Amino acid sequence: MEFNFTEEQVGILLRLVRTEMSGFCGDVGYEELSKIRKILEEQLDNEEPSN
Repeated sequence: MEFNFTEEQVGILLRLVRTEMSGFCGDVGYEELSKIRKILEEQLDNEEPSN
């Protein structure tokens, strides 16, 4: 399953994931959110224009 998000949507999702992660205490949910965060950060980095 492939999702296509705009840069703004990725930024919003990333902020939500980071906020949610701050409430976890090292459980499985934190690990899953870490994976999602990494994917979103990579996608955001790939979408930003190079200078």
